[in-house]
Amino acid sequence: SKDAEHCLRNLYGDQIMIRETMFLLLMDQAHHIIGYAKLADGDIASCTFPMRLALKHLLGNLCSSCIVAHNHPSGNKTPSESDRKMTKKFAEACKLLDISLLDHIILTQESYYSFADNGERSLS
Repeated sequence: SKDAEHCLRNLYGDQIMIRETMFLLLMDQAHHIIGYAKLADGDIASCTFPMRLALKHLLGNLCSSCIVAHNHPSGNKTPSESDRKMTKKFAEACKLLDISLLDHIILTQESYYSFADNGERSLS
């Protein structure tokens, strides 16, 4: 998760505190990043996850795995119930396509939360 966090911080740049934005890291079978997709921009407190667009990027790039990420401009890295539900739903969709959702990372300006590092079962 630390490597993914570093990559994601480069994608967000100085915009991390302005509004919620969702990214998808596209990965091969060896879990190497082969690209990324900016999925959505939201407002200061929320962002809608575009499931079909995310799956389009995964299938179009022949991905074997992925990491989804979004930021919390509030500085609170704790996932909301909505974050957990979205992660579970996306993991289930990926599983049907034989794509592994390796992690969901929530970034703040100072820190991050990794579903995988925290043993969240919604990824399996």
